[in-house]
Amino acid sequence: MYKLFSLLFVALIFSVSASAQWSKGFKTNELSLSFGYYSNVSIIESMTDINVTSLSKSVGYVYTSDDLNTVGSTTFQFLHRNRKWLSVGIALSYQLATVECFEQNRKNEITDLGKLTIHYVGAMPTLRVNWMIRRNVTLYSKVAAGLTFVIDKYKDTSGKGDIVEPAKKHYAAFQLSPIGAQFGSKSLVGFIEAGYGNQGLVQAGAAYKFGY
Repeated sequence: MYKLFSLLFVALIFSVSASAQWSKGFKTNELSLSFGYYSNVSIIESMTDINVTSLSKSVGYVYTSDDLNTVGSTTFQFLHRNRKWLSVGIALSYQLATVECFEQNRKNEITDLGKLTIHYVGAMPTLRVNWMIRRNVTLYSKVAAGLTFVIDKYKDTSGKGDIVEPAKKHYAAFQLSPIGAQFGSKSLVGFIEAGYGNQGLVQAGAAYKFGY
């Protein structure tokens, strides 16, 4: 994953410095904002409670949590079209998750403990291959790799103190989108993608193109 990140970063630097004489009739820069559903963060974290569960020092009590509640991933992306078929750039993504924590004893008596809020902030160099280009429609595939930084905050409502184990502060981030479609005018387009990673299984948004 880190090797892929390095390769994408080198491609980004090369793209910025490369000539764009080929680009007559094409906008070379693109800014986009999108929203994705069912990111890998949502899927993996909802299947585990490693960050929000710990054992009490008091015998007979277990700290546990409700299901992880997540908001879809929001992504801001900049791409530079280095060739007619190739665009490289960087994507910044953000996702919010919350967990209601509680305590349950052997008599199944439940006591609310607090709320855990988790912020996931990702940065990923991105490469997009445009493999079908028509006047108002472009089909493409995309790959991105980088890092996700985790910022968590626990709010105690019971007076028992912080019972949540510290989360891992960063880990590898990625997005693999084998199919994407972009449609619209030369300057304003909408798009939808299908894939897997930090940006979601399904991602949709709008983009503004500028520069020659």
